[in-house]
Amino acid sequence: MTGGPETTIRESAPAPQQGAEERVDYALLDQSLWLAFRGASDPVAYVRAWLALQCRQVPGARAATVVLGAPETGPFAPAANWPAEGAPSPALSRAAEEAVARRETILKTDGAEGLLALPVEVDGALYGCVALALSGGAPAAADATRRLRWGMGWLESLLRREQGARDAALRDRTMRALDFVAVTLGARRFDEACTRLA
Repeated sequence: MTGGPETTIRESAPAPQQGAEERVDYALLDQSLWLAFRGASDPVAYVRAWLALQCRQVPGARAATVVLGAPETGPFAPAANWPAEGAPSPALSRAAEEAVARRETILKTDGAEGLLALPVEVDGALYGCVALALSGGAPAAADATRRLRWGMGWLESLLRREQGARDAALRDRTMRALDFVAVTLGARRFDEACTRLA
């Protein structure tokens, strides 16, 4: 995007061993996440980059998963996790399963910890859900819900594009089949139909 000046966010964090402070440039992290998102070569890379960006946007995000499957029928399975090298906790997986089963937002808070799972629906068809473990309790969950709903437009865009490609392939196969039927029915004899189809 172009427009206003770029803002660099810097945060001080203790060095792991010395206890001294060092400057961490989060703008570089954000830039690399956006580059990975824009340059995603397949749907899996797109969803992974999208999830990393979402978790970067949600204060207190500790872990997340995107569960996707065939529209309405599934099976629904994790398509991306954050952090990427981790698997979702059993509690996060249960929240995701509940959101898919009930087709509604699931919010569970226990003091300063929370689980949030939002179903992913496109044109009324259930594709899966996004689930997030976060710290900060109910106020953080309300903010996370708002941010995820805004961000889910990107995920919806991917799912629409993928569905459009599947629909186009089906139309193409159907048209070829109808062409074969028309050629066959237009022939007077069987050997003529075979010759036309060859």
